[in-house]
Amino acid sequence: MKHLVLFILVTAYFRPREACVKNRVLLHNELGPGKPLEFHCYSVNNDLGVKNLNFNATPYVIEFHDDWFFITTWDCLLRQGANMEYFYKVEVYRAGHRFIPKCGQIRVWTAKLDGIYFSRDLDTPPKKMKHLILFILVTVTYFRPQEACVKNRVVIHNELGPGRILEYHCYSNKDDLGIKNMAFNATPYVIAFHDEIPNLTTWNCLLRQGPNNKFVFDVQMYKAGPRLIPRCGQIRIWTAKLDGIYFARNLDTPPVLALRWIEI
Repeated sequence: MKHLVLFILVTAYFRPREACVKNRVLLHNELGPGKPLEFHCYSVNNDLGVKNLNFNATPYVIEFHDDWFFITTWDCLLRQGANMEYFYKVEVYRAGHRFIPKCGQIRVWTAKLDGIYFSRDLDTPPKKMKHLILFILVTVTYFRPQEACVKNRVVIHNELGPGRILEYHCYSNKDDLGIKNMAFNATPYVIAFHDEIPNLTTWNCLLRQGPNNKFVFDVQMYKAGPRLIPRCGQIRIWTAKLDGIYFARNLDTPPVLALRWIEI
């Protein structure tokens, strides 16, 4: 009998698509004249890229069927303001735990100057979500004068030995610093930056050394971690030596061996 139940469930899921009306997420811009809404929507399987919606333009609609094997979720990063300084990452749809996918679901999200409003159907007036508090928090803390937040630093040393060159290629999720070279005991290379939210700031450096640069390691030099308030004054010190790559979190602590070179 258990097999019959499973058969019924599977049959219900794989019924003709036309029998299951697609779910929809609608995005409205009611920020005011001349105020665009920037949004970046993505699910587990799809990334729709960064788009813009003008005030009172035709709502942006995402249509989809629920996935049976995975919990269907859609997130949208919404931004607005003169420098896109107001933002919030919204989970605009979540299917929940179920074997039978939902059909014809509607989620209506409306961006206004005082916050983000939500409704589950087209006939009910949207209600304000409690996002304005976060807008204020982010604006006050993250976008305060930059001098109030000391830049984080990644510091790279070459202690491979006389005549040994360290090649490095450092890049973040926003910047690519290109390929550079550092002589033994040269002035350390420093990357100075502020954390970015809500995106997670990461810096990676591909380090190479040895004959034909055959010893390599792609090191994650810095990762901000999930947080709403950016960190300030963080230090990550990476030192290349012949036996491996050493690491320390401050200038006063001796670095310890963290990674071994990979020979290619």
